[in-house]
Amino acid sequence: MPDIAITGIQFTRKPAPASVLINASVSLFDVLSVDPAATNSYIPANATTVDAAKASYIAMSAGIAGQYVLVVPITSTALLVGDVLVQGTQYVVSANGGKIAPRSDLVTGNYISELFIADAGN
Repeated sequence: MPDIAITGIQFTRKPAPASVLINASVSLFDVLSVDPAATNSYIPANATTVDAAKASYIAMSAGIAGQYVLVVPITSTALLVGDVLVQGTQYVVSANGGKIAPRSDLVTGNYISELFIADAGN
């Protein structure tokens, strides 16, 4: 199953938006983690290393390395997904930078960082 498409964000509690420095290109609604190779900067999260799999923010704007982007904490958001989800399926940080995938897409050697379990079909 391919990565899911995020079409919007709904806040489940009042978010504390922040502006963070990115160390790689970031797209709107990418999942971000702290860059393990640099201090105080972020990269698109991915399941290929333990540090990069530790998602902390959702990008609310796009940018390239060296820019600042607006972000909100993952814990204050409900994602609006453009794809049909399977109720009860665990969705995790994908091996593809910044994306979200069903856990079944990960392979041996990937790290699991759960983002949510689908409670509805979309």
